[in-house]
Amino acid sequence: MNQIISPILIFAIRAYQASFPVIRTAVGMNGACIYSPSCSHFAAQSIRDFGAVKGVQMALRRLSSCHG
Repeated sequence: MNQIISPILIFAIRAYQASFPVIRTAVGMNGACIYSPSCSHFAAQSIRDFGAVKGVQMALRRLSSCHG
């Protein structure tokens, strides 16, 4: 199951990364991510390294520390 879900999640993250500059400009967001690598890159790597469930948990924890 993880072998099916992980690539789908990574594809969704890559699509988000490709469209984010357009979205950010459209809504007037400015500023930079406080993390390096960005949360989306971290999420994709975590999913790749740890699987869908653990990777998403790690990504959500990181997002919550930034937007919380």
